[in-house]
Amino acid sequence: MKISYSILTHNEDKSLQKLLEFLVKHKDEEDEIVILDDYSDNPKTIEILDVMTSMHEMTFEQRHLLKDYGGQKNYLKNMCTGDYIFNLDADELPHKQLMKNIKPILESNPTIDLYWVPRVNTVDGITQEHIDKWGWQVNEKGWINFPDYQGRIWRNRPNILWKNKVHEVLIGYQEHTFLPAEEQYSFYHPKTIDRQEKQNKFYNTI
Repeated sequence: MKISYSILTHNEDKSLQKLLEFLVKHKDEEDEIVILDDYSDNPKTIEILDVMTSMHEMTFEQRHLLKDYGGQKNYLKNMCTGDYIFNLDADELPHKQLMKNIKPILESNPTIDLYWVPRVNTVDGITQEHIDKWGWQVNEKGWINFPDYQGRIWRNRPNILWKNKVHEVLIGYQEHTFLPAEEQYSFYHPKTIDRQEKQNKFYNTI
């Protein structure tokens, strides 16, 4: 079984390097890392992509986003050659146990097309005002809206596609299931309040 770890990038730096190094270390040899970059112009991002793609075998292309995340993710999907795709944002990071258990889970559930994966969201610098403004639920660990399930692991089939330019969703799958709402089956999504507000502002322009 081959898994394609697919990533969209645009001007991320430290988080991107951390994710790529993590995937190189924890993926199986037959798996692939597939990157589609929206013509990053941050010198640090360009350096990270140049170094990582030259040091390690990765599939890499560039394509303008054009404010269409669904279209960009479908292009990225078509670059993948694995039996399954695990889609990650450049500022996310899977739990080590999830990486270890992902193939046994897939192999023991051959009829499942899509897996919903719990996400641990944290935002450094949030205040109660932000929480009230956005209607967030924050638990005792500081995790926002946990388990915040995301459809991120799916069977690589032509009919399973992304829909919508923003707040994109997968369509075309049949059977689906949810991984347990536990940290070891999750992936992490840390942000700063500044980045959160910038992203909200950008999404409002699409």
